[in-house]
Parts: sequence; structure tokens; C-alpha cells
Amino acid sequence: MNRRPMTSRQAAMLASGAAQAARAAGIRSATKVLAAVQRIRALHSAVDYLGQTICGHCSAYDGTSSCDNPPVPHPCPTIQTLDEPKDETQ
Repeated sequence: MNRRPMTSRQAAMLASGAAQAARAAGIRSATKVLAAVQRIRALHSAVDYLGQTICGHCSAYDGTSSCDNPPVPHPCPTIQTLDEPKDETQ
């Protein structure tokens, strides 16, 4: 299956809508949303690459010696978006 990485905007929508979606859909769906956020965090985990801490997923790090993309520092835009506090006034 060929899936494209989640964009920062998609991650922000997921993170900011998690609580609202949980309230609207109930505990079972909230569990699924939280599990999805955990999978996103695991996918965008920090790895050491040539003395730098980078996002293995965004950098397409192969786990041995090369990145298919330019190294993206960790926390990457996706993790930064998940970590941003939600503005409750919007």
C-alpha cells in the first residue's frame, strides 16, 4: 500500500479536533483518535543521524546510512503541531 506522509496541516487538524471528536463520537472513538496520535508520534520519532537528531520519517532515513530527503530536525513540523497548545477561543 502506497501512503503519503501526513502533512503538518492534517496532523494539526487531527490534534486540534481530537477532544471535539471524542466528545461527539464517544469513548470508543476517542480511544481510536488517541491511538492514531500515538502512531503518528511513533512514525515521526527522533533518530540520530551523523550527530544530529532528525525525524526519521520526514527525512526518509533508511536506518543505516542515508536519508532520501534532506535531514529534517526533530521535532519536525508534525510533532511541533501535535505539541502546540490548542487555542480554545477558536
